Amino acid sequence: MPASVDQQHSIIELYAGTRADGEPVYEKLAVRRADNDRYLLLHSPGFVRGVARGDTIELLSKRAGTFKVLRRGGNIAVRVYSRTDSAVLDAALTPQVTQLEGRRDVNAPKLLVYSLPIEAGFDSVESVFDQAISGSSDASWSYGNVYDEHSGEPLNWWLQAPANS
Repeated sequence: MPASVDQQHSIIELYAGTRADGEPVYEKLAVRRADNDRYLLLHSPGFVRGVARGDTIELLSKRAGTFKVLRRGGNIAVRVYSRTDSAVLDAALTPQVTQLEGRRDVNAPKLLVYSLPIEAGFDSVESVFDQAISGSSDASWSYGNVYDEHSGEPLNWWLQAPANS
């Protein structure tokens, strides 16, 4: 369901899951249109699984919000959920993420989303987020595009040679 934001950017809705009552949930994401039903994600999502900023996707069904990844952008998506205001976590995490050449994509009262280049390495990413969250029973973090949402197995996209544009 693309709706134009300006000449360069659009908003699309992607399927993010199902509510307890069975109703589908969609997340609105800023994208740049590559061509017909292909889009470049401009930030990592907070709820849609399997993708990150810089990925190129193809919409399979606009109505259902389903998609497939055509090309990976080389970013790891990290989501931080908090039961309380995330401002303290933001202050602790964002400078460290920036040092790893990453950026904060979403800053909401109880949600932070970051994109970090795969070159930062999983050990460094996990160290930063584990340290910031340690001791907190009100917050947790997870990868957004590292594990298959159904099997839990690593997606291993980072092991593949980059696709030609």
